[in-house]
Amino acid sequence: MGLQKRGYSVLVVSASEKFNHSLAQLMSGTDYSPVKYVNNISAAKRAFAERLFDLVIINSPLPDDAGLRFSVDICTETEAVALFIVRSEMKDEVAGQVASY
Repeated sequence: MGLQKRGYSVLVVSASEKFNHSLAQLMSGTDYSPVKYVNNISAAKRAFAERLFDLVIINSPLPDDAGLRFSVDICTETEAVALFIVRSEMKDEVAGQVASY
């Protein structure tokens, strides 16, 4: 039995259009499908309740919440992977809170 190529479903949580545009260029093609973009944690929770995703990318800060709890919940309650992106001056503080997950 040979290795089969797999596509990954992605949920992007970001309020930055520039970030979303750059990410869309990286995720073009069939490796990542579908890719859903939402701009706040409330919408992300609704999207994740409707469908499970393989990868969740959270570009913090967001208008309604930082997204830390959501990223931890994704990692502890599902088989999905969460990528939490923050500004460099916040990395040590955030890493201390989420690294064990």
